[in-house]
Amino acid sequence: MIAPLRFACLIVPILGGLLGGVCTTAVADPSQAPTRIVVASAPGGNLDSSLAEAAFAVAVPSGSRYRTMKDLVADAKARPGRLNYGSSGIGQGNHLGMELLKSQLKVDLVHVPFMSAGAVTTALMGAQVDAAMLTLPGALSGMEAGKLRILGVTGDKRVAKMPDVPTIQESTGVALALTSWQGLVAPAGMAPDQVATLNTRVAEILAKPQVIDQLDRVALTPKPSSPQAFGQFLAQETARWGEVIKQADIRVE
Repeated sequence: MIAPLRFACLIVPILGGLLGGVCTTAVADPSQAPTRIVVASAPGGNLDSSLAEAAFAVAVPSGSRYRTMKDLVADAKARPGRLNYGSSGIGQGNHLGMELLKSQLKVDLVHVPFMSAGAVTTALMGAQVDAAMLTLPGALSGMEAGKLRILGVTGDKRVAKMPDVPTIQESTGVALALTSWQGLVAPAGMAPDQVATLNTRVAEILAKPQVIDQLDRVALTPKPSSPQAFGQFLAQETARWGEVIKQADIRVE
């Protein structure tokens, strides 16, 4: 399976052209101007469909004194700038997600960037950082190994694989509509009827039980859409993450 958040480099030949994958980091990467997404969203552009999405999990070491999101938020507010969080790197999805969380919860946490998702997960399991926002597969494996405690998940509903873990909104009263997502783009010159055919096929494939099962293994939920709806979603994501990057003054040197 293709890892969540790193789907943008997928290129496959089809219908005489190329299909490209696009994901959260394609519109939330502070080292790149998101012009290609804006262009793709324009009339005559090459968007086809969203594919799947997954929530993030806010986790702490299993030995942490924080049992709930309320505990973490209360301590962060009582001791601003004293707690930290890890990420898989500056500008990565879990960095920007935590900056969005900080802004909405009005807390001050110090960012500690690592070189990869594996590195930050290992650091969190070793209690080298206080908290981190992780993709669900990493968080689940750490929880099952007894090394991590998951305090809450992003999104508007609980995750089926861990029904006892509340959403961040349930815990704090603050909605965090944040997921890692993946989508499909086609060549700008592809004929409208081919785009429509491809969109139909994508929806059919994502409805297959074996595909749903494979996605579920990595905590992904199928989410097909029309090209128009996908375009609107990308425009909203581009604007949202651009604002987060600006407010947090995130830069990749």
